[in-house]
Amino acid sequence: MAFRFLARNQPAARLLSPERLGGLRVAALSASAGRSAAAHREVMKFGGASLGSADAVHRVAMLVAAKASGAAAAGSGDEIGVVLSAMYGVAEALAEASTAARTRNFVLLRKLRNQIVAGHLETIDALFAPPAMGATRVHAQGESPNAALDLQSPAARMGRTELDALRTTLRSEVEQLMERDFDTPVGALFKESFETPGDAPAVKAQLDRMQSLGERLSCLIFEKYLIAMGTSAVLADPTGLIRTNGKYGAALPDLEASAALIQAQLDSVLAAGSVAVVPGLYGGAVDNPAAITTFNRGGSDLTATLLGRGLGADEVSLWRVEPVQEAESGAFVDWAPGSVGVVHDGDAKTTIPVLTYNEAEVLTRYGKEIVDPQIVSPIEAKEIPIRIRNTLEPAREGTTIVAADDKPAAAAAATTVVRVRNRGALDASAAAALPPSREVIAVVGDDIRASLQDAQTDVADLVASVDSRLGDGAELSAEWTLDASPHAIPLTVEASKANDAIAALTATLAGVNTGALTSINVTPEPLTASQPTL
Repeated sequence: MAFRFLARNQPAARLLSPERLGGLRVAALSASAGRSAAAHREVMKFGGASLGSADAVHRVAMLVAAKASGAAAAGSGDEIGVVLSAMYGVAEALAEASTAARTRNFVLLRKLRNQIVAGHLETIDALFAPPAMGATRVHAQGESPNAALDLQSPAARMGRTELDALRTTLRSEVEQLMERDFDTPVGALFKESFETPGDAPAVKAQLDRMQSLGERLSCLIFEKYLIAMGTSAVLADPTGLIRTNGKYGAALPDLEASAALIQAQLDSVLAAGSVAVVPGLYGGAVDNPAAITTFNRGGSDLTATLLGRGLGADEVSLWRVEPVQEAESGAFVDWAPGSVGVVHDGDAKTTIPVLTYNEAEVLTRYGKEIVDPQIVSPIEAKEIPIRIRNTLEPAREGTTIVAADDKPAAAAAATTVVRVRNRGALDASAAAALPPSREVIAVVGDDIRASLQDAQTDVADLVASVDSRLGDGAELSAEWTLDASPHAIPLTVEASKANDAIAALTATLAGVNTGALTSINVTPEPLTASQPTL
């Protein structure tokens, strides 16, 4: 069944250049500034896998427009900020291109440039294609983020002449960005690779400008597409919103300065009903705001939580999805079903509904890769929840990461994290006090791991020992090995046997001690509400 579009004439917001946005105090926006008490304010972040093709971009835009326009039509007035990564594969291509520039590999550089340009131009041509024989570009109703909401495609709202002009403009803007942020850095890197040490600020500045190009390209297209769909949108420049310590390639944000800029420049944009579209990954240095400085791992997620802090968001949602790749080329094909939110190690179909900031940090540090602790830091004090969602299944809630005080009592029993350490006598009361759990993850320190290796205890022995002590109802992860790093032992257990599982694991580890380990302790996580998290 085709998804039907209704004719609407919602005015598009005017594009605000970085210069104008930097001093935004527009009267028309200020008149409606001031957040509605009923408004739900959300920052939505989409990674490269969610932006793998024109169809993927279209589906993400539908999801954003459904939240922004659908809620407004219902009178609740959702206020949306969107953070995007580079399109699928572009960040890797840019990293490879920066290496090719420094080694003067002209053939590879030309190939990569052509690849990046072609991918974006093909996306533009597909998204803004005129209707064929009177047909409109439609979206399957079963895949619609909100089947009750009819949204127009550009082909349904705009004539062929207007679409042609828009495609021409966008194609020109892509080429201009490539000349400024690809060709110019490449030329500088050619020269500096011979005259300047590779770790010099001048070299790193060019690398950061080049590496962040993908985010600017994806947001350029996305913002124009939202407007063409009839959703008011504004493209914002992160160098005017986020202040960093100026460390190229591994910048750290100034939380207070960034929050003040974001609030001053984007609060009225969202209050006026526009979607703020912000490239992820980077900000501007405190001493030189025009200097692009990129964050480290999880940079776009960090951009999202910085926006959440500055905008006083009700939540920050991180949208993830599993990509399907072509076997030979690795090119994006489609989205594949995958985990929704954070899942149990023993059952990938079972989502953990709620985690605390502290639990998420512990699980991330020991291999679960949920969110990096630096991503949480901007919003922890404000107790803004993070929601891990799946782009392919937007109707499912995923996992919400909250402050310890905000975790419902029922959800608090869903996951327990224990740390096994060489820290004195076993505190049996601590283990007994742990809530019932479906998943127990023991984090084993280097001292215990070394002791196990000295005893020549392998995983099979460990599994057999725990199974014999616990009986039915527990499954030790087969992926754990003694020389693995990090040293985490996941157990999936029946809720009623969580404490027994902890005791069995503790006894097993103590039993294989060869003398180097005199005793072990079990410390429950999350910490109590009176103790600090993270």
